[in-house]
Amino acid sequence: MSRREYLWNARPDEVFQEIAKLLGCAEANTYTPGWFEKRGTAIANIYSRMNEVEKKNLEIEMDGARQKGYSQDVQRRCVQL
Repeated sequence: MSRREYLWNARPDEVFQEIAKLLGCAEANTYTPGWFEKRGTAIANIYSRMNEVEKKNLEIEMDGARQKGYSQDVQRRCVQL
């Protein structure tokens, strides 16, 4: 699992907030025109703003997800898509 994939699946609200900033709108979701093209940039921006402790904690979260799989909430959301 990549960092990009993990952030997208584990923190979609945060990613959509960043997408909204990039698009210059109040909020964004999958119905917002142009959202998909901004997704990678939004995820990169979120990661670049993290300090070293946050990045380390993210790696720990990712290791846990690799071993145990995604949380029930994330799995449920993926099934609904």
